[in-house]
Amino acid sequence: MSESRHHDAGPHGAGGEQPLDRDLRFRGIAWFTAGLVALVAVTGVLMYLLVGWLEGREISKDPPPPVLPEARAPHLPPAPRLQADPLTELRDLRAAEEGELASWGWVDEAAGIARIPVERAMELLVEHGLPAPEVVASEGAAEGAVGEADLSPSASPDVGPGPSQSAGAGEPPAEGPRR
Repeated sequence: MSESRHHDAGPHGAGGEQPLDRDLRFRGIAWFTAGLVALVAVTGVLMYLLVGWLEGREISKDPPPPVLPEARAPHLPPAPRLQADPLTELRDLRAAEEGELASWGWVDEAAGIARIPVERAMELLVEHGLPAPEVVASEGAAEGAVGEADLSPSASPDVGPGPSQSAGAGEPPAEGPRR
């Protein structure tokens, strides 16, 4: 009988084949990662040293603090000091403005102009919509002014039919008014 030899597959595959291109070389990846970590660490140390050197340079350029305590006291700006406490005054101003936006009142009672709260104004706008823009017929039609005749749907033939033209005669438009 003949003896058959069985060859164990080595690291290169059965029969001593070469590794495929898609095999990874972990040693190279490990060296690259270690080099990248070392580069980041060296860069961090160099930046730390550079910032320390620059801070020391700036501090050495500053004049020494005055010896007399009177000279070290905080200085108030010269009179008139218009805002003693600007943060409190700003809070008070904003509170007053918010109060005006949230309350009813007269802007000009003689002219009949009043203000209403913003929330109520938004509700009215949703209910009634925006007013139609006023069309002013002027003598400057030759100068490029737009008159009422220019705004009619028939004046622009390349525009498709509007909602009132697509509905039957006397029927309201299906989609409602545009806002």
